[in-house]
Amino acid sequence: MTTYKIIRFSAVLGVSGLLAACNSTTPSVATPTAPTPATSPTMTVATSGMTTTPAPSNNFLDAFNASQAKLTTTTPLTGNADYTGQVEVHTTQSTTDADNVVYGDVAMSVDFDGAATPIVASATNFEGRIGGVNTKVGGTLSSVGSAGVNQVLALPAGAVTATSIAVQLDGTLSDPTGTLTGDARMAISGSTKDNGNSIVGANSLIISESNGTRKINTGGRFYVDQ
Repeated sequence: MTTYKIIRFSAVLGVSGLLAACNSTTPSVATPTAPTPATSPTMTVATSGMTTTPAPSNNFLDAFNASQAKLTTTTPLTGNADYTGQVEVHTTQSTTDADNVVYGDVAMSVDFDGAATPIVASATNFEGRIGGVNTKVGGTLSSVGSAGVNQVLALPAGAVTATSIAVQLDGTLSDPTGTLTGDARMAISGSTKDNGNSIVGANSLIISESNGTRKINTGGRFYVDQ
């Protein structure tokens, strides 16, 4: 009897354990989630200071060509006109070397009614490249006090009247490279365009030492517009 009870108890335990195993809930296995890729920080590209500024030569050439393309004045001019523009000065014999040319601001007032000294003009703020180096040249050249040419010429030819100007500017220039340093004499001459709204032409520049010895003889083009 004792043996029977032990066997029965063991069987009950075995059956109970089996039922418990069958009725137990299988734990769910979480499906691993792939890690979310890190978001790259937004990159802001600074543009300040990166804007390309057109070279002074490009500015001069564009303005000069625009004035040069205007029709030549063919009728007589009267009254007074104020102009502003630029003058080009090469520092070598080459007229295409961008590393050896400076540009200056020109202001001009013209009396077309026959005054004895009809033109008041100045050139200043010379800046560009000399010997491949960015250079600012100090000094102002002016027609005031100059003993040189100062005239307006109106030449009739049949039904056409061509008007031109010529004026000399004197002064002293100071160039860090020494190239344009000295006593300066600039002669400007040109023809009127677009019924006197523009004047286009050329200039010559002579730089001399303080003792009068000629140092450089150069020049370039110029334009002025109302």
